[in-house]
Amino acid sequence: FDTVDRKLPAGLSRAAEPVYLDLDFIDGTKGAHVNISGISGVATKTSYATFLLYSMFNSGALGATAANTRALIFNVKGEDLLFLDHPNRFLDEHQANRFRSLGLNPGPFRDVGILAPPRKGDLNATPATGSRKTGVAPFFWTVADFCHQRLLPFLFADAEDERQQYTIVVQSVTAQLAQLEATEEGAVRFDDRLIRTFPALVDALEDKLSPADADELPDPRWTGRAVGSGTVNAFIRRLASAKRHVEHLIRADIAQAQTHALDLDRHQITVVDIHGLHDRAKRFVVGVVLRQAFETKEASGSALPLQFVVLDELNKYAPRDSSSPIKEI
Repeated sequence: FDTVDRKLPAGLSRAAEPVYLDLDFIDGTKGAHVNISGISGVATKTSYATFLLYSMFNSGALGATAANTRALIFNVKGEDLLFLDHPNRFLDEHQANRFRSLGLNPGPFRDVGILAPPRKGDLNATPATGSRKTGVAPFFWTVADFCHQRLLPFLFADAEDERQQYTIVVQSVTAQLAQLEATEEGAVRFDDRLIRTFPALVDALEDKLSPADADELPDPRWTGRAVGSGTVNAFIRRLASAKRHVEHLIRADIAQAQTHALDLDRHQITVVDIHGLHDRAKRFVVGVVLRQAFETKEASGSALPLQFVVLDELNKYAPRDSSSPIKEI
């Protein structure tokens, strides 16, 4: 490691000697990716990812930039990551000394924000967590957010959607939703309806795309031109099937709903809990949150402050051999 200028403590060898990574290949100087492989289901990959984050924030490797550096962690299994700001009660003195041999003082992360989806059917948007009851904030998007931020494509982000022909309908509907008038409470006005919930939005779209009068053709601005009724109906069925999975994530039916927008800069570590969501809802949340993080970074026009992202099982959300809205971020 003598030729490495910026050393990041990465652990101990079998001989208990310190091992380092070259930070230049992690912070974007020469590279910006760490791939951790291992046996699935034993939590070692996730544990090591959080160790690397702890090392970056506490080893001095980042220098003065550490104070403003941020990390975004998606919690995809269990609830262990919801306690990163709590001391590890299983850490004995032997393991603590191993940390110290790397120049690290073991302890919890100091500035952590925990975000979880609201419980289904809860008009107070109580976070849907089991073991942690305090210090958790709910996250969701208002109906106006969903429309104006053009989030619809993230509901069509799996392999089944890639094989279908309704992509043009998704694009057309997304463009039209972005033009709907929003209210201060986060609802939208759709023709003569005030839409406060995702199921109501789906119903309005179904009426718009599939008129009750069989002789009436749908508005091509919404369906796209030269699109058959079978393709439109396939889109409607696919969208309707998402209602029960994401209706608690897209809503304007509670007071001050817009105040629950995600703020990824408020804390040094932000944990977004998605482990209890359906796979389709997971893909939606991962895609939307990553897009927000990337767009915010691009808008800043600067590499600093750094933001690290930890996402287990990336292949589920951005498969190598297929396309998806997530891969286009």
